[in-house]
Amino acid sequence: MAVLDFTHLGSSLALRSYARIGASISVLDFSHLGASIALRFFCRLGASFSVFGLSRLGSAVSVLDVVLLGASLSLRSFMRLGASLSILDFMHQGSSLALRSFCSLGSSFSVFGCSRLGSSLSVLDVAHFGSCLSLRSFARLVAALALLEFSTVGSSMSVRSLSRLGASVALLDFSHLGSSVSLRALARLGASVSVCDFTRIGASVSLRSFVRLGAALSVLDISFLGSSLSSELMVVLVPRFRCLAIRT
Repeated sequence: MAVLDFTHLGSSLALRSYARIGASISVLDFSHLGASIALRFFCRLGASFSVFGLSRLGSAVSVLDVVLLGASLSLRSFMRLGASLSILDFMHQGSSLALRSFCSLGSSFSVFGCSRLGSSLSVLDVAHFGSCLSLRSFARLVAALALLEFSTVGSSMSVRSLSRLGASVALLDFSHLGSSVSLRALARLGASVSVCDFTRIGASVSLRSFVRLGAALSVLDISFLGSSLSSELMVVLVPRFRCLAIRT
């Protein structure tokens, strides 16, 4: 069966089309009124179907595209209103998943991306607002894990990073505010541990370092305030106990 409906009035136009062959169906709906346009299309073949929609009103545009093939799904959405823009892209196939989102409003924008393949996962989140920027990244591959967080506001900056592979761990925390800096780092590999803490405020500096390898221990502490300097070093070894301390 096939049906066609066509209407034309001045600058206005309307078209509708319908067709069916057995279990297959196709539908088209088109409308045009001055500067406005609307288009809708639907197609189904057995368990698979496809949908497409387009709308435009002056400078505003909206587009939707959906495709389903068995267990697989694809979705795309686009919208624009003046200088504002929004985009969504979604795909699903079995246990795999991909999601992308983008939004822009003037000079500000936001991006989000997520991907999953079985037990593996990856996530990215970016936001920008004038001179401010925020970035978050997460990745997981079975037992391995990686995490990054980055933020900047004017001249200030903050970074955090975490990595894990089995029993091994690495952690970094960095902050910068004007002339002040703070850094913390941690690394662990099995029974071994390493820690570093560094802070600077103007002309003042503070450094702390800690290292452990099995039963052995080493600690370093340094502070600097203007022209004054203070340092301390301690080393411990067991089962033979040995302690060395130096202060300046």
